Amino acid sequence: MDNHDSYEQHYFCHHTDMPNLDNGDKIIMPLSSLDRPTSLKIDYPMLLETLNPKTGRVSHCGVLEFTAEEGNIYTPRWMMKIMGLEEGDVVLIKSASLPKGTYIKLQPHKKEFIELSNPKALLEAKLRNFSCLSTSDTIMLMHNNKKFYIDVVQTKPGFVISVIETDCEVDFAIPLDFYWHGEAHRWQFYNRSTAILNSKKVRMEDGAKVGARKRMGKLVFGSNEVQNLEKPATVSKNDESSENEKKFEPFKGKKHTLAE
Repeated sequence: MDNHDSYEQHYFCHHTDMPNLDNGDKIIMPLSSLDRPTSLKIDYPMLLETLNPKTGRVSHCGVLEFTAEEGNIYTPRWMMKIMGLEEGDVVLIKSASLPKGTYIKLQPHKKEFIELSNPKALLEAKLRNFSCLSTSDTIMLMHNNKKFYIDVVQTKPGFVISVIETDCEVDFAIPLDFYWHGEAHRWQFYNRSTAILNSKKVRMEDGAKVGARKRMGKLVFGSNEVQNLEKPATVSKNDESSENEKKFEPFKGKKHTLAE
C-alpha cells in the first residue's frame, strides 16, 4: 500500500475493564480515527498494524468501536502483554491490507485445551472475535473463567492473514505441556474430535516422524453451513507392528463451519 494512501497515527495505549475487550483482538479508537481514513484507500472492516516504538514489536488487530478519548486507544490486556506495552505507553497504529487466510497451525500452551468437551466448537466461537492472525503471535481464548494461551505457529498465504469471512484450514501442533515417555519416545494424544466418533484413543509416533500435528479440518469463518466429519482411522494394538512399517496419516476432516 502506498504510504500516501495509508493511515498512520501515534496513540497512548491503555486497558479498560470493558466487558469482552479481552475476548478478541479488537481495540477501541477515538472517533477522529474513523473520520480521517474516509479520504484514504482503506479496506473495511479496518485492519491495523500495531508497533511498539520502544521494542520494535509488531502485531495486528481490528477495531471494536470508536469511543475512546482523543489521542488514546484501549487495547486487550493480553495484547499489551505480547507487545511489551505498559499502561500509558505510546503505540504506532497503521492501516493494513491483509490477504484472507486459508491455513492456520496452532499450538496450545496446555493440553487441557484439546481435552475440553468440544474444542472445535470453542475455537469456532472464540475466533469470531478476531480479525487477523500473525505467525509467531500468541493469542488468548477465555473459557469458563480460564485463560488458554495459543501460539500461532503458521499462517497461509502470508505471515499475517485476515480471518474475517474466510475459508480456513486449521491444524494443531503438539501442546507445549505434552509429556514424553517410553523407550520409543512415543506420545499419547487424546483428541476429543476423534473420540466423539469412535470413543478410542489414537496413538501417534514421535512428532518428528509424523509432523507433530493433528488435523482439525476447515473452518469457514462467517458461515452457518456445517458438514460432517469423515470417520478417522484408528491404530489398534494388534496393528501397531504393521503400522510402524507404513507412513502414519494424521486424522483429516472435511470442512467445518464457523457459526456467526
